Amino acid sequence: MAVSAPYRKSPGENEDAMQVTATYERRDSMREIEGETREELDAQVPEGWQVLGIWRD
Repeated sequence: MAVSAPYRKSPGENEDAMQVTATYERRDSMREIEGETREELDAQVPEGWQVLGIWRD
């Protein structure tokens, strides 16, 4: 999954040309966790993982 793709205009004659450098991260697994507080949720996130979204019932 591309997580960042900053761009800039390319030098030269073509005004529409741009240079893009994309950064990809591996997202091969997801799982749901539950907790009463944000601190409880954060404590369950394994090393190297990140929280993608939080919702309340």
